[in-house]
Amino acid sequence: MDINLMIESLLTRAGVAMDQLEAVSVNRGPGSFTALRIGMATAKGICYGLDLPMITPDGMQILVSWAEVYFPSFDFYVPMIDARRMEIYTISPVPGSGAEFHYETMILDHGSFRELEDKKVCFIGDGVPKWKKIALSSENWKMVPSEIDARKMINISQNFSKENKFSDLFQVTPLYLKKPNITQSKKQYF
Repeated sequence: MDINLMIESLLTRAGVAMDQLEAVSVNRGPGSFTALRIGMATAKGICYGLDLPMITPDGMQILVSWAEVYFPSFDFYVPMIDARRMEIYTISPVPGSGAEFHYETMILDHGSFRELEDKKVCFIGDGVPKWKKIALSSENWKMVPSEIDARKMINISQNFSKENKFSDLFQVTPLYLKKPNITQSKKQYF
């Protein structure tokens, strides 16, 4: 379905007109190269056309801030976004959303996160199911397989707005942690 039709349908179901929007929030990544480009371009177009501020939390911030609310009291939070095969997008383990994030890609194996075996850790994201299959068994670890969706963005977007953490519409770009996987077409046109 066309993204613009989806937005129109959502606003209609919510009973909100476009001119009632106060800001637009978009997940800036990491994730699918094409999805991030389309999402960011659409959000920028709406913001530019309606003269609205844009809020751009990244997927790691979204997952950690959501987990802090629904799964409090963990020593560390580790967001995991699926990046194909046994690879994930993640950050160094953090005590919460106020910590400094160090972004990375990681290929999961049996030794991953072994240094956190004795800590209370909440692993969250759509990369958790692949991790759960090979992770050491630890009573201290909570595995929360979860997609990033708009509901998870509500609190962090409201906080960004209250703190005036708006993005420069013309400077903000998607967060890519690795180069896109572009393959040569096998079709011969001429």
